[in-house]
Amino acid sequence: MRNEFSREIGKEISKVTKKVVDYKRPEIVILVNPFSGQVHLQVNSLLIAGRYRKLVRGIPQSKWLCAECRGNGCSRCNGTGKLYPESVEELIGEPTLEVTEGETIAFHGAGREDIDARMLGQGRPFAVETKKPKRRFIDLNSLTQTVNKRAKGKVEISNLQFVTKDTVRALKRAEGAQKLYKVTVEFGKSVRKQKLSELAETLTNAVIHQKTPRRVLHRRANLVREKYIYKAKVKRLKPDKIEMQIHCQGGLYIKELITGDEGRTTPSVAEILNVEAKPLELDVLNVITTKEEAI
Repeated sequence: MRNEFSREIGKEISKVTKKVVDYKRPEIVILVNPFSGQVHLQVNSLLIAGRYRKLVRGIPQSKWLCAECRGNGCSRCNGTGKLYPESVEELIGEPTLEVTEGETIAFHGAGREDIDARMLGQGRPFAVETKKPKRRFIDLNSLTQTVNKRAKGKVEISNLQFVTKDTVRALKRAEGAQKLYKVTVEFGKSVRKQKLSELAETLTNAVIHQKTPRRVLHRRANLVREKYIYKAKVKRLKPDKIEMQIHCQGGLYIKELITGDEGRTTPSVAEILNVEAKPLELDVLNVITTKEEAI
């Protein structure tokens, strides 16, 4: 009876709206109680994906609530409820929420960069999910221009497209995608050129054993993970300073690869050179996904 009831109602709605019923991926689900006559509309989320570039340091990917007041506002956060005034999520999500007239947004990224790192190159794949949108047919080119204008010099988006939840699942799998990093490193003393050549050779095609860094122990299990470095390049800037490019497996903590994190990451730059090493500036140059998952 239920299936026949759904079919008959579906036929009538199709006649009125001149729309074809999509039972697998509906935009709106109409729930009807035949006994009470009550009708409820379930508006499914609208998903838009693309890539973002973060052009400055000091902006987190997600909205970061104040740990003291949990978003209510206090003296620590100057009444904003946030530790940082803006985020990639807000810079992209707020204009999206305006044009779709939805209730809230959820931001999904293929991994995340540190707050003090830039995301350059082609950008990081992301999807912004608008919940209960009133408008689904929006101009993505116009939205791109709006976001890029408001976030000029901070965040830039490209290649927007309408997607399904399959893309969000692919984004989660892409958290472990290959990454290309650039990092400036300062040593506690000068290092000979020959030792720098040995450093690049040692880290190319290397397996890194990395115990969860101390700085993220509060949110990640204390495990030892094996991560692979495909290639490492070293450029000498000063006797005590270098620039490195590291093409590696996703999930490798680059700052700890430099410092060694008191022996929690091995081998590390500090361990190989037997010198104190400090990362100064970190940039993500590329997030390399498979063709099937590319956005």
